[in-house]
Amino acid sequence: MSSFIQQIKAQTEILFLNISDQLETANLEYEYNNLNNSRYIFHYLHSLDKFFIDPTEYVYDERKIIGIPENLSVIAE
Repeated sequence: MSSFIQQIKAQTEILFLNISDQLETANLEYEYNNLNNSRYIFHYLHSLDKFFIDPTEYVYDERKIIGIPENLSVIAE
C-alpha cells in the first residue's frame, strides 16, 4: 500500500474516532442560534455521508424535499 493511501487511511480513522467522541459527549439539547444542537450534528453527519457515498455522483433534488435549498435542508425549520 502506498504511503499516500496509508496516510489517507490513518487520517480517516482519526476522523471517525473524533466523530465518535463528539457523538458520545455532545449535549444534544444545547441550543445555538435558537436551533437544537442535534440538528447541527445531523447536518454534519449528512454532509459526511454525502461525501463518502460519492461526491461526484451525488445529486440533490429539491422537488423531493419540498423545495428546500440543500444548504438549509437539514437545519431549516
